[in-house]
Amino acid sequence: MKVLTSHGIWAGILYSQFLFCSVLLAQSPVSLNVNTKTPGLAIPSHFIGVSFGPSALVPNGDYHVFDSTSTQLLNIFRQLGIKYFRMGGTYADTNTAGPNNTTYIPSKQDIDAFFRFIRAAGLNDVIYSLRLENGDSVQDAIIAKHIWDNYGEYLYAFAIGNEPNLYNNGDPEITNYSTYLAKWQRFAATILDSVPGAKFGGPDNGTGGQSWAQSFANAERGSGSVKAIFSHDYVGGTSKGMTAQQMVDGMLSPTWLSSKYSSYYNTVGITALADGFPYRLTEANSYTGGNVLGGSNGFASALWILDFMYWWASHGCSGIGVHTGLSNYNGIVYTDSYGNWQVYPIAYGIKAFEVGAQGSLDSIAMSNPNGLNLTAYATGNSDSLYVTVINKEHGTGAKDAEMAISGAGLSPYAVVMYMKTPDGNPTATSGMTLGGAVIADTGSWQGKWSLVDSIAGGQYYVRVPSTCAAVVKIGGTIMSINAPTPLKPSGSSGVPRRGTLTWTSSSEATAYELQIAADFAFASVVFDSIENDTSVHLSTPLVANTKYYWHVSASNSVFTSNYSFPDSFTTGIGIDGIDNFAEIVNQFALFQNYPNPFNPLTSITYFLPGDGLVTLKVYDVLGQEVATLIDSWQGAGNHETVFNAAGHASGIYFYTLKQSNNLLTRRMLFLK
Repeated sequence: MKVLTSHGIWAGILYSQFLFCSVLLAQSPVSLNVNTKTPGLAIPSHFIGVSFGPSALVPNGDYHVFDSTSTQLLNIFRQLGIKYFRMGGTYADTNTAGPNNTTYIPSKQDIDAFFRFIRAAGLNDVIYSLRLENGDSVQDAIIAKHIWDNYGEYLYAFAIGNEPNLYNNGDPEITNYSTYLAKWQRFAATILDSVPGAKFGGPDNGTGGQSWAQSFANAERGSGSVKAIFSHDYVGGTSKGMTAQQMVDGMLSPTWLSSKYSSYYNTVGITALADGFPYRLTEANSYTGGNVLGGSNGFASALWILDFMYWWASHGCSGIGVHTGLSNYNGIVYTDSYGNWQVYPIAYGIKAFEVGAQGSLDSIAMSNPNGLNLTAYATGNSDSLYVTVINKEHGTGAKDAEMAISGAGLSPYAVVMYMKTPDGNPTATSGMTLGGAVIADTGSWQGKWSLVDSIAGGQYYVRVPSTCAAVVKIGGTIMSINAPTPLKPSGSSGVPRRGTLTWTSSSEATAYELQIAADFAFASVVFDSIENDTSVHLSTPLVANTKYYWHVSASNSVFTSNYSFPDSFTTGIGIDGIDNFAEIVNQFALFQNYPNPFNPLTSITYFLPGDGLVTLKVYDVLGQEVATLIDSWQGAGNHETVFNAAGHASGIYFYTLKQSNNLLTRRMLFLK
């Protein structure tokens, strides 16, 4: 037993559902009483996954969607907390009996590019699918050996074939489950001859083929070569002929949990676990197809996936691979009209899960006297308890939920983060936020916690609007990041127009944002910079004899502090102060670009103590050179140049100045 205190909280989860729409009465709040005494299942560290078909490996000239140069995709993967990648799907197989041959057999160059992406994304849990339908076991073995020899450290398991229960006589050797298993075992044996250490998962059955997963688990129990059971689940089936509203009503329906999920688990999950296998839903989404605007790409998908992932985590599932079709609305990402990668609303639900799914799961008692369409879960670690409430009330008569959360020994401190859609619209395809912030391709999600509505009598009171989710964090030694304290030039006059501003460090912070404005309310910001350090030397002079206000916030990958209380200073007429004079006239110097962030132009200034050959280059976060701004002989003194980022992706870039043995690098942020 762990004791919950204000300094350390035992984590439990809650999973409960009382899912009938009714009228919420103010005097009858929904109460959640967390059981803090009995530990439950742990959330697997690699639970959040994605699934793409091999068509995503098809190169466009020399360009691969998945390569280490795909900065925007890498940023999105990192900030969503994606931990495993399943490369499979329809294009892993072919149906020669059908109207189209859909097979694409990736080349070694395609595979190499893919694993460069995997390495850059920090993933080491890849499921790679090999061809089975009308396939060649020797060709599969060659591909498997190339992957094993070069990228084995990133591999979880191989899969052979995709959705074999849906071949529909496309392969004359596979007419039923028994013939499938015989061919699968023959292919696995050939691969093992080349790669003796290979591990497999299967059968990657399509929706409706749960019995194939059940039979496969029974057949391969004790084989030693099968590592896990893989299965697919498109809960609502095909979206063909459906309206967006019908899809929303399905995704937010209480019957999906009580019937569809339970039925699938009773067939696949229970059998896999009983046979000693972990199991994953390697390909999952709300519907197949998905080309209904406001359906699969509407906000309801965010509420659905958040609920779906928690439900399966609480039933022993080891991971969910959200399938993305690059040619339809299903999935996590898409490219906009400018060719930039953006996220679909479903990504907000994935991120909300990543924020709240910390540690272990356990039970809770829910009292829902008005029968609202709600689900609630809680997870926690030794530091904090996270309670996630999903209000699936939507449409006419939808009601907000008044929540009262309690539990023995909980900390007296709590904050909340909301996942919202504009005007509570479940079909909205843009404008949603998590913690008041958007998820962009820059990897700079800045979601913030806010205080819960009230805490009284050992209960935490939170209002969760309809068509909305809330993550409540209770306790923890680091509830948020404290705002830094401005130090210099606090209240000073005659400050150099291009002076240096410093502030205190903030525990757990990895970045700071400095803003300077001409007014106390910061309505007219004249300088905005993201810094890794606790000081910045202004690269562009401020206006002489002018009073300015400045404040600083701190952030890391999860939290962003409030801004510090504004401080002020007044500039003089000098550009550089006496403190900086020796640096300016004697030392090699590279100043922060201005403005920063910028779009698309920014100015870079630097000082050379002597004549010489100078290079000034811009690199992306992967160290790839994107621009050479200066490559020439220059004289001593101050210099300035402009970087135009038009045509480049939004994100973090680094600019490096070199002269002789002198080398300096600074960071800048391009936001479209």
